[in-house]
Amino acid sequence: MTTLQVKWRNLRDEYDFGSQTVKLPATIGRSKQNTVSLRRPGAGISRQHVQIVLDERGLLVRDLQSTNGVYVRGHQISEGYIPTGGTFVIGSYEFTVAPSVRCANWQCAKQVEPNLVICPWCGRFLADAQTHVGYSHPVKIKH
Repeated sequence: MTTLQVKWRNLRDEYDFGSQTVKLPATIGRSKQNTVSLRRPGAGISRQHVQIVLDERGLLVRDLQSTNGVYVRGHQISEGYIPTGGTFVIGSYEFTVAPSVRCANWQCAKQVEPNLVICPWCGRFLADAQTHVGYSHPVKIKH
């Protein structure tokens, strides 16, 4: 099961933002049946706007025949790959996608940002893809 952290922000309203951990494949649109449902009137989002899937080449973003299209790096696409941490725009929303990471400490296991080294919840060293270390003893942080 592949999960992804999807973050969004409304480019026209700085107070309209959010994030959600989703299982892939995932869909985004106005309909409640989507994995991520954004129902703000006038935002330019179709009922079924975009699909995100993971295949052998990476994260694929696919336009589901929306009215206003999908934009990656300023270019409208019907489908295209985006890197981890990459963005795409639908309507007035910009989306950022990143892997969903949980603390390696089984007693904590809370979701953490993928760029952290120390878990902010329990203070343990997080798993590192290059060292393949699960976790170490709690780190004492001087205040």
